[in-house]
Amino acid sequence: MDSGVFSRVGSLSRARAARVRRRLVACSLPTVVLVLMGTAGLRAAASGPTIFRLFLHDGTALVSYGEYARVGDRVVFSMPLGPLTGVPDLQLVNIPATAVDWGRTDRYADSMRYEHYVATRAASDYDALTSQVASAIEAMTKTTDPAERLKLAESIRGTVADWPRDHFGYRAANVREILELLDQTIAGFRASSGAQQFKLSLVAGIAPPPIVPPLPPPTPKDAIEQVLEVARLSDTAADRTTLYQAAIDRLSAEAASLPPAWARRTRRAVESSLSTELRWQRDYRDLARTSIEDASARAAHADVRGVEAVLDRVRRRDAQWGHRRPDAFSALLETLQDRLEAAQTLRLDRDRWELEQQALKRYRHQAGPVLEALDRATRPLEAIKALAGPDVTALDPLQRSLTVALRRLVLVEPPPELKDVQALLVSAARLGEQAAALRLRATMSGDLEAARNASSAAAGALMLRQRAQQTMEALSQPPRLR
Repeated sequence: MDSGVFSRVGSLSRARAARVRRRLVACSLPTVVLVLMGTAGLRAAASGPTIFRLFLHDGTALVSYGEYARVGDRVVFSMPLGPLTGVPDLQLVNIPATAVDWGRTDRYADSMRYEHYVATRAASDYDALTSQVASAIEAMTKTTDPAERLKLAESIRGTVADWPRDHFGYRAANVREILELLDQTIAGFRASSGAQQFKLSLVAGIAPPPIVPPLPPPTPKDAIEQVLEVARLSDTAADRTTLYQAAIDRLSAEAASLPPAWARRTRRAVESSLSTELRWQRDYRDLARTSIEDASARAAHADVRGVEAVLDRVRRRDAQWGHRRPDAFSALLETLQDRLEAAQTLRLDRDRWELEQQALKRYRHQAGPVLEALDRATRPLEAIKALAGPDVTALDPLQRSLTVALRRLVLVEPPPELKDVQALLVSAARLGEQAAALRLRATMSGDLEAARNASSAAAGALMLRQRAQQTMEALSQPPRLR
């Protein structure tokens, strides 16, 4: 075996490398070179998040403090409003993804991610890989089982092959060299084991991304211009208002470092834009308030045509204004559509109620004797409930009256919506009949317990009669807006 194969061992100590070499020689393993070059120069500390750039099609480069995110057809990122030192003043913004030159943006982002990785974790990750490879080699030297040695070699070979893909292609050339030597080792193991067929696993090379020189930090003037560019791209009024105000604040904060003429001209333009945004905001807010009030009043009267007229008026007004607030207008339309649906539902409910009123009138006519009998029985039943009468001569007529009323009521066929009312009236009449009979028995026998039972029956009759009356009164009221 070539005694110089360990001359390039970097991160392993010389003593450990010598031990590995002796074990490899003792086991007659083929030449395996661990390319573990020193990486101390790449351990520079990187502080803070990576600064990315979003390049627009017109060449403008927007600063993203940390990673940006594509959400649907939008790009969301944190844009610094001032210096990047210390704790920067950030504004969360979003712009259309179609405004971004993604080819240039992705190349810059890949380069920044790679450089950030190299400056932070790359060296330690590579050290971990080389240590893992060295440990695998030592494990191979300790076993005399050819199959086990082959399994260990193939396992570490898979780990090494996957490493560049998951680590931005860092040290890709060194990893390829390790792979070549591991492949030679695996081939030797297979040959010594008598294998006649070899499987060759090809791994596409992963190279680090092309390095793009990082752009310098934005000047105060650059930062303000970027804020205004994002405001121009924004299709949300609230975001534009926030950005214009942020630009005015930065113009004041950075006044000493800005070109005076540019600062004055920019402030006038931004204040004018902000004033326009606020004016449209008030106009659309007033339109929403008045139209919603009008539509709500019309919907409460089931005036479907009236609500539709409000919708048409709002659409015309928005068109006259040039569709200045699509987000606010969309929300307003949604609210007015809800009012229109409520008016349509109420109109349907009232039409159905009109039909039900005819059935209710017929039922009132058919159940009239029962209702009258229960009305006449109210005072005597209250006396029975209070264990205070009525006069004994009134009990027998009360019982007969309720018995006759009950017989008539059971012959009445109520409409579906009045079945509950029918059941309440039948129960009230039966309890009233029972209360009169029990009171008469208690009066004749002087049985206080029977009088109390009569009181309970009378209370139930009065309660059910009241509930039936309340239900019929509710059915008599026209439906209201829900």
